[in-house]
Amino acid sequence: MTSPKSLRIKECPMVFRERVHGESKMTPRIIGQFFVALAEIKIRNAFR
Repeated sequence: MTSPKSLRIKECPMVFRERVHGESKMTPRIIGQFFVALAEIKIRNAFR
């Protein structure tokens, strides 16, 4: 019997634009950028 795969998300370098002074860290735009970057990584890893 083998152990289950780790459910942890591997750390990967993500680059986001610099925030404007006073801008919240989690604006809808930044959340969208995060999900797009995450989807790109999942797609890239799916075809390895």
